[in-house]
Amino acid sequence: MKAIALIVEYNPLHNGHIHHINEAARLFPQAIIIAILNGDFLQRGEPAIVDKYTRARWAIQSGCNLAVELPFAYGTQRADIFATGAIKIASGLGVDAIVYGIEQKLPDNPNLAELAPNQKLGFFYEQAIQKIDPRIQAIAIPRLYSNYADTIPSNKEIASATAVRSLVLAHDSAFSNFIPSYVAADMKKLPFAHIAQYLPLLKYTLLQKNPTALSQFGLHQNTIKELEKAKNFEDFFTAVHHKHTSKTHIQRMLTYMITSITQSMLDEALNSIWTRILAASPSGLSYLRFIKNNKLIGISLIEKSNHLQKPHDMIQYNSVIAYCMLTNQVISDRLSRENSRKITIIVPPSHTTKKE
Repeated sequence: MKAIALIVEYNPLHNGHIHHINEAARLFPQAIIIAILNGDFLQRGEPAIVDKYTRARWAIQSGCNLAVELPFAYGTQRADIFATGAIKIASGLGVDAIVYGIEQKLPDNPNLAELAPNQKLGFFYEQAIQKIDPRIQAIAIPRLYSNYADTIPSNKEIASATAVRSLVLAHDSAFSNFIPSYVAADMKKLPFAHIAQYLPLLKYTLLQKNPTALSQFGLHQNTIKELEKAKNFEDFFTAVHHKHTSKTHIQRMLTYMITSITQSMLDEALNSIWTRILAASPSGLSYLRFIKNNKLIGISLIEKSNHLQKPHDMIQYNSVIAYCMLTNQVISDRLSRENSRKITIIVPPSHTTKKE
C-alpha cells in the first residue's frame, strides 16, 4: 500500500484545501492520504480557530484517510523545526511522498528572507527529507487565486485561511462561500479561539512573575508595564512588538507564556517525537493495520495523552488547559477525550475525489 502526506493546519479548512486534497488524489489515485495536522496551537504562534478534533474530522470528510497530530513542541516553532517534525512523522508512517501548496516555484538558490511563507516551508520540507528519509518524494502544487496572507478574498470561491478567519471573526456570513458546507455548519455553532483572547491569561500568568523571568522568551521587561495598562490585546501587542523581532516570534513567545511552557521543555521535547491518530476513514484504518502488521511503523504512535513521556506529557496537558480556557470548553470533558483510545471514523461522502 502506498501513502502520501499533506502537512496542514486547516484553520479553517477551505475550498483551496479541497483543491489540494483532490490534486493529491489525482496525482496518486491509489494512495492513502494522511493529513499531518497541527494541534490546538499553530506554527505562527496562534490558537487554532477550532479544536484539533474538529479539524481532523474535516480532513476525513474532505477526502483524507488519516489525520494525525503534529506535537506542540514542533508545531509551534519556526519553519525548519516545524518541517522537521512533520517529515519525521511522514517517514515514521511509511509515506512515499508529500504534496504541498506553494505560491510560486522555488528558485534554484533561494534567499530565505525573500520567500513567501509556503515557499519557505517547502524549502525546509525538502531539506528535512534529505536529512531524514531521502526516499520520500516532495511535490509542490500551485495555490489557486489567493496568497497565504491575503486578508480580503480575491475570488468568488477561493480565499486564504487568513481571509476566511477575518470574515468569521467579523461575523460576516460571506465566509460560507469559501468553505465546504460541513465546515460552515461547524463554524456557525462552535466556540472560536483567537489570539486576542490571550490578554486575561497573560495578565494572570505574567503579573505574578519577576520581570526577569521574561528574558528567556526574548521579551523586554517593559512587557509587565504594558500589560498592566493594556485595555485590549491589540494595544498591548503593538506596545511590546519591536522592529527587531518578527510578529510571529512574539506570538509564539506569548503562546508559550499562557501555556507555561519553557524553552528548556521545548528543547528537551525535540529529542523525541510521537504522533496520534485523530480521525480516520475505513481505508485509513486498513493502512494502519498494514504498516503495523508489516512492522513498518518508525514512530511512537500513542493512543492516549497520558501515555506520553516527559516533557511531552506536561506540554500536552498545559496546551489543552490553555485552549479550553480560550474557548470555554469543559476541561474535564476535553481531558477525558485526550485520554481516550477512541478514534473518529468517517466514511467520506461521494463528492470527494478520493474513493474508499
